[in-house]
Amino acid sequence: RTIQVKRSAWLVHAAIAGCVLGVQGAGVQAQEAGQSGEALGLEEIIVTAQRREENIQSVPVAITAFDNNSLREQNISSPLDLNGKVPGVTVGNGGQQRNGEVVTIRGQGQTYLSPVGVVNYFAEVPLIQSGVMGNQGGPGTFWDLSSLQVLRGPQGTLFGRNPTGGAVLLGPKNPAEEFSGYVQAQGGDYDDQEYEGAVNVPLIEDKLMVRLSYKDVKRDGFTDD
Repeated sequence: RTIQVKRSAWLVHAAIAGCVLGVQGAGVQAQEAGQSGEALGLEEIIVTAQRREENIQSVPVAITAFDNNSLREQNISSPLDLNGKVPGVTVGNGGQQRNGEVVTIRGQGQTYLSPVGVVNYFAEVPLIQSGVMGNQGGPGTFWDLSSLQVLRGPQGTLFGRNPTGGAVLLGPKNPAEEFSGYVQAQGGDYDDQEYEGAVNVPLIEDKLMVRLSYKDVKRDGFTDD
């Protein structure tokens, strides 16, 4: 019996020592990860769904947000590119011209001669709706953006309108305090030619900054008359 008790005590001490070493090893690994700059938590996403900068996790609104890098990676350059990328969102041209855009969120869109259920905002200003159909805006709004936010569900009047379906917030890039810019060219079938660029110029330090951007898209149609 004495030998069995001593052996059991030795096993208990060994198990405790193993646990202590495991905890110490985990602490050392965590400390090394912190010193090397590795992110140990979720990246903070800042949105302006309530007209002020807030963490997306603290905003009581169903939001899908994209920053400039996400828009480029997912090739979102027009409202139609939101199809399949944002839950509950459908974008069509409403039977109008190629650049027409009618956004529907969870079945809330627009019916004939009625206000739109989803309002598009550019720099916090609602885009003008056409007189008959729900077309808003047009080409040239989905580029050189700093953020794109889709708010799902009824919205208040924080931005001037109270849509029943939701809102699409387009945030253009603001001028910055450093000199920067980019140039991009693209080609494709049907003689597709696309040119895009922007330059950011600080004129007076901390007082006056200017950002100039340009985009030109030309492409042949599918039918020759």
